[in-house]
Amino acid sequence: MPEESLHRKVLVFRYNIIRNSCKATQKCHGLVKEYLNLLDRYQLKSIVDDWIDGKIWIGKLKWKHIVNGKVKDREFSEWRIETVGSQRLCVYRTIIKEIKPCIWWRILRVKPQIRKSVQTVMKVLSGVFVFQNSMQFQMKEL
Repeated sequence: MPEESLHRKVLVFRYNIIRNSCKATQKCHGLVKEYLNLLDRYQLKSIVDDWIDGKIWIGKLKWKHIVNGKVKDREFSEWRIETVGSQRLCVYRTIIKEIKPCIWWRILRVKPQIRKSVQTVMKVLSGVFVFQNSMQFQMKEL
């Protein structure tokens, strides 16, 4: 945003109010407060603080690159924790030794028309398909 932009002035004004006065009470509401929560979640707050204070200038493409990297890192970390800790993914962990994004997602980017087949493979790997079928089988026996 240009320095003299009204939108930037309002953003900086609200940001500074919340940053300086509402931090202790956590009773502030609004879009800027949600913005601050996202900055905290993705560890971007120090960069924005420096930008607001005029210590650094970041272009749009550089900012986009930084944000994408931080979001990917955070989401990947959360995904790894969930994958390692999930009881339902024992089949997946047996077959896939290294916890990293599955090759199937890259294949789907190129060929989205095979989504149903990949969905079935992922259900088998994650144990969902086996669990659903075994429950149906047990229900038929009763």
